[in-house]
Amino acid sequence: MIKRISFIALAGMMALSVAPAQAAAVQPSAVLLGTPWWVYAVFGLLLYNGLTLTKTRSVPLWRLLTQPAIFIAWGAVSLALAAPVQPILALDWLVLAVAGAGLSLATSQASAWPMERARGVIVMPGSYLPLMRSLVIFAAKYALGVAVALRLASPGGLRLLDMAVSGASAGYFAAWAIQLALAYRRRPVVRLNSTAEGVKS
Repeated sequence: MIKRISFIALAGMMALSVAPAQAAAVQPSAVLLGTPWWVYAVFGLLLYNGLTLTKTRSVPLWRLLTQPAIFIAWGAVSLALAAPVQPILALDWLVLAVAGAGLSLATSQASAWPMERARGVIVMPGSYLPLMRSLVIFAAKYALGVAVALRLASPGGLRLLDMAVSGASAGYFAAWAIQLALAYRRRPVVRLNSTAEGVKS
């Protein structure tokens, strides 16, 4: 199963680069070679963390906050680079960040997970949702980045979409991380007798 998901994820990343490259008569290999090294590093980290969370396990709080930190930082950097050039993009980012935060507050149940502060861990129910969620956001960001680089559409429209994805993901994960951290701080320092089962993700 893990090998299959890894293959699908890598194939999806290749497809994102092949489709726009063909549209612009650019070799797919050129798109991949032109992709910054840190993009592959982020992809690998998201894939690894996502796969490890497909099974119920006790996870340190800092590890659960790794993926949110990546998307929050990515969104903040996108905002910092684009806003000075086109101030309207900052409004686009902020509106979608609020919407993303609202969605997180309405749907996330992470604060209900069993938490063992004595050991500094949270019992996270196994789920493919974190992996799929991360790969979908990464795919959208990567596709938009390729489209902007190859000028496949109006730069203004593509930047608005990029800011929308950046803002929504940053807002969603910021609210999610804050909820989880606050719930963790409120829990008493006691040891759990056993791993909880059937907890919703």
